[in-house]
Amino acid sequence: MFPLTASLPGSRVRILQVLGGRGMQQRLWHMGLRPGTELRVIANAGGGPVLVAANGGARFGLGWGMAQRILVEEVREAAVHE
Repeated sequence: MFPLTASLPGSRVRILQVLGGRGMQQRLWHMGLRPGTELRVIANAGGGPVLVAANGGARFGLGWGMAQRILVEEVREAAVHE
């Protein structure tokens, strides 16, 4: 488990926990960003906004402070057996 700010562009992650207060959790909830949601990291320049795409293609820019309090895990692609 690591903060969203540690994710590299192009990676896929799943939200595990949000460490912010009730207001932040409600904002993220209304955006559809809650534990279990998978995200694709589009941009993360470090220190600035983190741009992500959620399931369904919706894109969000999250401030560094907010992204720092979103704990995620990497989602690995399932191996395909032929």
